[in-house]
Amino acid sequence: MAIKVERCGLLGLQQRRKNAGYTQQQVADAIGVERSTYANWEVGWVWPSAAYLPPIADLLLCSIDDLYHPMVTEEEAPGNGA
Repeated sequence: MAIKVERCGLLGLQQRRKNAGYTQQQVADAIGVERSTYANWEVGWVWPSAAYLPPIADLLLCSIDDLYHPMVTEEEAPGNGA
């Protein structure tokens, strides 16, 4: 079974932000960057420097390691009825 993944910049960054209920502007303000900079990270034009990973992970309630892995929804998870 193929697993569909959301792939945007850091794998799943956009989905993690949306799941946490934040706008791009709110995340950008919280970590001290311009909204356009953060938006570029989501779409993969550029990647954030390592210094930004801990505050992003803290804000989105995930680990830094999670930022490098795609988000898989429950419907897509292996062994979930498909």
